[in-house]
Amino acid sequence: MQTFSNNVVIVLNVDNANRHDLLSAFNFFEEKRIKIPVILKGSYQSSDFEKVAIDASIDIGSILLEGMGNGIWIQTKDFDSKIISPEKIFGGNTIEQAASIFLDVLNLRSTKEQTDVVLANSALAISTAKEIGISEGFDLAKDSLLSKKALKSFNTLIELSK
Repeated sequence: MQTFSNNVVIVLNVDNANRHDLLSAFNFFEEKRIKIPVILKGSYQSSDFEKVAIDASIDIGSILLEGMGNGIWIQTKDFDSKIISPEKIFGGNTIEQAASIFLDVLNLRSTKEQTDVVLANSALAISTAKEIGISEGFDLAKDSLLSKKALKSFNTLIELSK
């Protein structure tokens, strides 16, 4: 088996790649027993967040759903996202750990990566429930978190469920 230092990753560019080529690359890694993280990178020309999210979901999401790849790197003309390791957004091993992380997010004591995950999930939920764009949903989620409206609503929910 090939071994590498802990800071080595493979960046597999999905631009203009067909599914067969990507599967062949993963089969090659498996055959050669190469066990290092693979980051799937996609580049998009749109500045529309929703279009980029949909295109990246199609290009990269289906590959991740098949268990291939360890992370994503989305690059657009307006921003260049950084690679985030799964450990930085890990939600805990137990319900208690997950609850503690969630409370840290609501109390603005979490890492940027943890906060970003909660904001992304909240933006999608808000945009779906209110039938608005994801960008607008993100702005509402961020405002709710930073103003502590989200924390107040969560505490109200706890009180009502007693």
